Amino acid sequence: MKFSIITACYNAETYLEDTIRSILQQHGNFEIEYTILDNCSTDRTGEIIQRYLKLQEAGQLKYDCRSLEIHYLCEPDSGLYDALVKGFEMATGEIIAYINANDFYFPGAFATVHEIFEENREVQWLTGIPVSTNETGQPVYWVLPLRYNISMIRQGYYGRRLYYVQQESTFWKKELLKAANFETLRKMKLAGDYYLWFSFAAVAKLYQVRSFLAASRQHADRLSADRAGYEAEIRAFSNKKGVKNHLRAFAQYGLTYLLPDKIKTILNPRIFFYSNNKWKKGK
Repeated sequence: MKFSIITACYNAETYLEDTIRSILQQHGNFEIEYTILDNCSTDRTGEIIQRYLKLQEAGQLKYDCRSLEIHYLCEPDSGLYDALVKGFEMATGEIIAYINANDFYFPGAFATVHEIFEENREVQWLTGIPVSTNETGQPVYWVLPLRYNISMIRQGYYGRRLYYVQQESTFWKKELLKAANFETLRKMKLAGDYYLWFSFAAVAKLYQVRSFLAASRQHADRLSADRAGYEAEIRAFSNKKGVKNHLRAFAQYGLTYLLPDKIKTILNPRIFFYSNNKWKKGK
């Protein structure tokens, strides 16, 4: 199995190296293709990337999987999602994900995803437990969602009235990208991640794994700090909602924070949990 991981960045010198290292440290019997798209940064971003490229050219790049190759494209773009579309079009792996230059993967994340996709062919779209860290990378908040309801994804509840589908913790099979209109995605400014989930939910179910796969680092400069703008973009393309939908979202929100994780796992047929040295799916 081959992963295609994409990072689009601009002036990302503060945290980019943490992101790169978190990919290099992924251990397992899989390949990784890591593409970094830089919007002509004016800080040390290019210097950091070039250092790893030189190690790769010299055959001295250290990684812990079957093979790993870094690709670098430095050219102007019209925003984050314009750059990501370029990365998606370049991807050659079976499994796709993207991670921002201030976030990072936890050790063992790719091995977990690899096992679940390899042994459960019906899974096309998978996400982990949403985790947030402070600026130094220490986990400070996480919650196991009750479940992700496909119709409620299409109605735009997650990330607005409900918990997020955490972008850096989400992996999908390459063919799902056919469900998204790349020209629409290119024009997005804040909620392109949710546009992808909206598109995927039309053709696939979202599975969960009861594990930390990646972390979202909280800091003042991140795009998601503009919560009002993010929600406005979601409203522009999501399906209409009614009173019954609002009540169902309210109930799901309450149960997520009231029920213990064990009960939420039992109630979710699309969640994988670790038992007897193996990732098993709920029933």
